[in-house]
Amino acid sequence: MTPLARINALISRLEDSLLIGLVASLLLLAVAQIILRNAFGQGILWAEPAMRIAVLWIAMVGGMVACREGGHIKINLFEVYLRGRARRVLASLAHLGACLTCATLAYASWLFVGYERMDGMTTFLNLPAWWFESILPVGFTVMALRFLHDAVVGERALDEAL
Repeated sequence: MTPLARINALISRLEDSLLIGLVASLLLLAVAQIILRNAFGQGILWAEPAMRIAVLWIAMVGGMVACREGGHIKINLFEVYLRGRARRVLASLAHLGACLTCATLAYASWLFVGYERMDGMTTFLNLPAWWFESILPVGFTVMALRFLHDAVVGERALDEAL
């Protein structure tokens, strides 16, 4: 196995494990909150904001996994009617557009997280909000790089080469 293949496999396992852990934690926290509220009339004070943050992380890590697996939303109206080089060119342009969109969102979220850090915004348990929001620029950057790879090299070419 090549070093690139090992790194790709490690990142894939990390993303998958993080996604499974986040979903399981969200589910357990939500069930605990329901049981505590219904049985004891009170819940965990920090559960609601923690669950909102978990949903944000699940969305971003899920988007990264979808880009990795080619399972992201795409409109392939013209792709159905094209073959060969024209189809590859159109797919590359679509991936390039998605790359630029994700790169723009990565930059905007980088600025947002920086402003949150400067303002000293906090979330549950008085923890800095930017710690949890940092998944935004990271996730959008990873997605932009994956779309760029697919635009330049070709969709799923990395998996075929490995």
